[in-house]
Amino acid sequence: MAWLEEHPTSGHFKICFRLGNRRLKKTVKTTSKREAAGILARMEENLRLLERGRIEMPVGADLGTFLLSDGKLPSSPLLVAPPRPLLLKELCDMYVKVQSNGAIEVNSLRTIRGHLKHFKRTLGESFHVAMLGVVNLQGHIEQRSQDFGRAGSISTVTLRKEISTLRACWNWAMQAGKLTDPFPSKGIKYPKMDERPPFQTRAEIERQIARGALSERQIRELWHSLFLDRSEIDELLAHIRTDQPEPYLYSMVVLAAHSGARRSELLRLRIDDVDFATGTLLVHEKKRARGRRTTRRIPLSGFAQDTIKD
Repeated sequence: MAWLEEHPTSGHFKICFRLGNRRLKKTVKTTSKREAAGILARMEENLRLLERGRIEMPVGADLGTFLLSDGKLPSSPLLVAPPRPLLLKELCDMYVKVQSNGAIEVNSLRTIRGHLKHFKRTLGESFHVAMLGVVNLQGHIEQRSQDFGRAGSISTVTLRKEISTLRACWNWAMQAGKLTDPFPSKGIKYPKMDERPPFQTRAEIERQIARGALSERQIRELWHSLFLDRSEIDELLAHIRTDQPEPYLYSMVVLAAHSGARRSELLRLRIDDVDFATGTLLVHEKKRARGRRTTRRIPLSGFAQDTIKD
């Protein structure tokens, strides 16, 4: 004889039955009465087959499991220990190690380390990565928004870059089989970002400062938008030539003014990159194409060529 009983709080059903003088029970892990009734009917049939000797239960087998499996499962299923959760520190260390094989430039790798360091501070090194959700990412943004960097409070641009770094780390972990779900960034809200002032001449900036009512940060942002006209560039170059702290500085600034090359590109220049026959400069790039280093040729003005020759 077998019957159903419903747990008063969880609503799960269990099957109770008698075998000989013993009263036994087996939870069927369902809250559907119809499904539980079907399992009960099948179990009663198996119980009758067992009493008639049509099926034989192995020694040491769990009776309830054996009956629910139609006599095919000799014992309770083995419990497989769940995999150890991936910690944030472990994920960050693995990702940085993979990227350290020359896949990205040294400066970019330093930036990645810095971004991941902030996440380890706000979330904790022992944070279970698989538990990451939009609430955690939003908390990171709110906490980082209160921090201050060299130029003041952390900008929205920096916050977006940090999230992008963690997303790249997460995507790599998915490809490596460490994570299964996509990066949970949908719904993140960033602080509103102020547009930078347009590029302006020195006279335009000085007029705005003279009117007053500007904070130190606003004044600093104005000076960041400064561009020099031709006469001011010539004046700056003349000043550096007469009072240069390093012998290479004047040539470097001349090249920057007459070619538009980046500072890092100028620092990578070699003697063979300057071709006086064609009047060009070969610039080695690192940021134009992902996964490979590229070059471009820039025409050199006569003044720039004479400066380099000197």
